[in-house]
Amino acid sequence: MGLAEGFLWGCVGGLGVIVLEAHRFRKFAERRLPGFLQSRFFYLIGVIMAMFGGLLVVAYVRSGFEIKPVLAIQIGVSAPFLMESFLGRLPIQPGKVN
Repeated sequence: MGLAEGFLWGCVGGLGVIVLEAHRFRKFAERRLPGFLQSRFFYLIGVIMAMFGGLLVVAYVRSGFEIKPVLAIQIGVSAPFLMESFLGRLPIQPGKVN
């Protein structure tokens, strides 16, 4: 798999997470949707996370791993969760050093 193809498959996986998140609120279509689903910021962050999934696949390919499309999609799906886990561990306020 080439870099461009891997990037695209990884992005597809990352976008799948956003589609699933929006799909959870399908029953709200008759009523008012949650505010974040109407926010451009939500979709911008989603696109950035999907691109992170694509970049992660590119990193695997460049490292010499043989990646098939299904695995590239799985890596893309996992990338937003990896990023969320990483960002959740960052300190909100720096602590004092003794």
